[in-house]
Amino acid sequence: MKKIFFLLLFAVAAFTAAQAQVTIDYANPKEYTVGGIAVSGTQYLDKEILILLSGLKPGQLITIPGTDVTKAVQTLWKQGLFEDVNINITKAVGDTVWLQYNVVEKPRMTTFSFRGIRKGEQDDLRKQINLIKGKVLTESVLVTTENSIKDYYTDKGYRNASVTMTTEKDTTGGPNNVRLVITIDKNKRVKIDNIDFVGNETFTDNRLRRTMKKTKMNTPWSVFTVSRFQEKEYRNDKNNVIAFYNKKGYRDASITGDTMWYNADGHLEIRLNIVEGSKFYFRDIAWKGNTKYTTGRLDSLLGIKKGDVYNTEVLQRRLLADPNGNDVSSLYLDDGYLFFSATPVET
Repeated sequence: MKKIFFLLLFAVAAFTAAQAQVTIDYANPKEYTVGGIAVSGTQYLDKEILILLSGLKPGQLITIPGTDVTKAVQTLWKQGLFEDVNINITKAVGDTVWLQYNVVEKPRMTTFSFRGIRKGEQDDLRKQINLIKGKVLTESVLVTTENSIKDYYTDKGYRNASVTMTTEKDTTGGPNNVRLVITIDKNKRVKIDNIDFVGNETFTDNRLRRTMKKTKMNTPWSVFTVSRFQEKEYRNDKNNVIAFYNKKGYRDASITGDTMWYNADGHLEIRLNIVEGSKFYFRDIAWKGNTKYTTGRLDSLLGIKKGDVYNTEVLQRRLLADPNGNDVSSLYLDDGYLFFSATPVET
């Protein structure tokens, strides 16, 4: 709301500043024809494109005072390319007015550099952020760059990394050119002091922690494992916990929520809420559509008996992907049935 209010005042001020040259009755709105549009202040942008973007054009009817000019100012602001925009009336003859757009372009970047990090990290970040010479340093570009850098360090366990971007005038690169300086403070790597589980009755916290391959607690004996929080690995490890439950017959197990917070030492505490569900077992296994091989042959190859703990991984491996080729799929494919498929339907 503040920005719109500013733009409305700005547009009115622009017309007021031109009253010495042009007489406009602001108390009585009136339609005028745009006789022409001139542009001043551009250094890189094409003037015709700028006029096209504004939404106004010669020959158009506009109301003064009214919203037409205000909308044009707002539209140009939204492009994110300008530090200042105003529109003046330079001449009025009868019902025709001539407009002038006065703009100040945002600076363009000639080079960028890093401070506070090692060269190897700088090389990695240059590949990650999309900064090229001549890029206009809009708010969107700066925010996107900052977020990309923070994501890079978050993946490495530095969740509290800070990024500061400043510009320096580049007098050798031409008018309105700047160098971008990116200062990075990684701060300390965030370690995980504790991982707790709530709702797990069948397996202990320690057993579930061992299923998490990359998300590890910070312990005195952690010599070969690094305790750090990485969002992507954490998501994978939550899936590993559920996969472990599934292998043990708990096909409906789920993580209903997780909570993270920082303790007094600035380290991370994690709590996961588990719903185990019931333990399932294989019961009857029936085959349909098998004319080539008997049910007994397929049962023998599948190797799953009534009463075995339900395990989807074992089922899929015996049906489709045994590394030694002792699966149902290999039996058919080896005999020339290239379009064989087996679809398990659970009841």
